[in-house]
Amino acid sequence: LILLDDLPGALERYRASLAIRSAEVDADPENIVKRASLIETHAKLAKALAMSREYASAATHSTAALALLDATHLEPTHASYRANSARYYADLGEVHSIGAAESRRGDETARDGWQRALDMYRRSAAIWLDLRERGILAEGDAGQLDAVNREIARCAAAVGP
Repeated sequence: LILLDDLPGALERYRASLAIRSAEVDADPENIVKRASLIETHAKLAKALAMSREYASAATHSTAALALLDATHLEPTHASYRANSARYYADLGEVHSIGAAESRRGDETARDGWQRALDMYRRSAAIWLDLRERGILAEGDAGQLDAVNREIARCAAAVGP
């Protein structure tokens, strides 16, 4: 729905999904499939909120997604879940870069947003690079590292020296 420019519809569906996913994880907190779905929902909701200029709510969901990501242990060879984690970090990078781009250039809030985006994109890149070096990067994901590295360069330029 985001791609169709239906942000209100996307927000409604992500919020409904969040209630379901949260209950599932509460009932079975160690289930990696359910945790991944909740992380994805928080990340996608944060992105939709940022695109709707609801930055405080976007930050709340970004923080929730990041906390879940950081608390989830994945085996280094678990390629599909690690690739999803790389995507979620990139989504969180986008959330922060959207907010930073809307702030006044040179403003402390903008600089902090760009720095947070840079951190998220670097985490994403580290996973993509590790998957590639292990020889377990899916063919369809081959361009992801380059795309994330472009975002890293954009954010680094905005952060400055």
